Amino acid sequence: MEDVIFLVLTFLSLINANIKCGNKFFTDYMDLENTSNVKGIFVWMIVFRHSTGYYYRNPNKASIIIDNSLQQNIVSLFLFYSGYGIYKSFSKKGTNYIKTLPIKSIILFIKTQLILLLFLLTNKILHKKITLKDYFYAAILKKSIGNSYWFASAIILLYIEAFFSFILIRNKKFNFIGIIFVSILCYFHVKYAHKYYYPKDPVYNLDTIMCFIPGLYYCFFQSYIDKIIMFNDIIYLGLISIVTYFYYKYHLHPKEGLLLYRSIKNCIFCIIAVLLTVKIQLKNDFLKFLNSHSYSIYLLQRMVFIYFRQKGILKNNSFIRFFYQFSLILLISSIFDRITIYIDILFKKSTNTNRKHINKKNDIIKMIELS
Repeated sequence: MEDVIFLVLTFLSLINANIKCGNKFFTDYMDLENTSNVKGIFVWMIVFRHSTGYYYRNPNKASIIIDNSLQQNIVSLFLFYSGYGIYKSFSKKGTNYIKTLPIKSIILFIKTQLILLLFLLTNKILHKKITLKDYFYAAILKKSIGNSYWFASAIILLYIEAFFSFILIRNKKFNFIGIIFVSILCYFHVKYAHKYYYPKDPVYNLDTIMCFIPGLYYCFFQSYIDKIIMFNDIIYLGLISIVTYFYYKYHLHPKEGLLLYRSIKNCIFCIIAVLLTVKIQLKNDFLKFLNSHSYSIYLLQRMVFIYFRQKGILKNNSFIRFFYQFSLILLISSIFDRITIYIDILFKKSTNTNRKHINKKNDIIKMIELS
């Protein structure tokens, strides 16, 4: 039944999809609307993969194919698009946008702590003992009590790294220097985490974090890249064939202990996915909805899976079980986002108030200088 679930979700994702042929390309392939639809596909893939991971899986099922072929790649594109989006916003809005990144980091951290409380409640209901030490390490995003903590810590730290890298840049001529600074900070972030946070695991999910960096560079060089890939279909097909060849070369001959090797493979996958969107465009409300709640879905999903497994709910009917799980995850995520939106509003109000105060202060200073 897992195969049926996979096919149904794939069919829903491809509704209203458009394809360009005959030397025609989608020039808006990296716009927010289009990238939101693409990320929506990977949201349900992540939920599908994690759902089946809590139960016995037939090796011929679609979930195993995802595990063997895509692995962490289903998360890597989120980091790539995040890097792209941050630089795109910075290039348009300048330091005014960069100043919002610490606030965004604080908001994400608060939401992550609220989700952690929900996991604590779930463990309590299931009579699982969580010590104060376990909770403390989970709160500082170093340990899990059932939740997916690495993604939250990665996004928050990357926002902070981008802030410190771009905040001092006032001239667009020096934007590339900011990208270099982010790359250096991200490298030391991964190196430190590899050594102190996850010493027992040679790679963990750190190979995914590195996909943030090519997203920045892709945005910076996009005008040149587009001229090459959109020259004609022959050039486009040649490039995507070469990139796909290198991906499978890395995939078929993995070096499990080498972080750099895995990072390169994930980055190559991101490039393949992006190149496909140049010819294939998804327009789908279902995918937009999934992406609009992607952070909450990613962090809350395991709470539902843990509860179902511990209670033995529909353990022998994977199709109905996934339907209930998926529906419940979407419902909980929607309610959570609807409630926590007030955190965003609160911080935005305080930020706007501070900006007005600063503007008034600057106006007074100018008046004094003129007088």
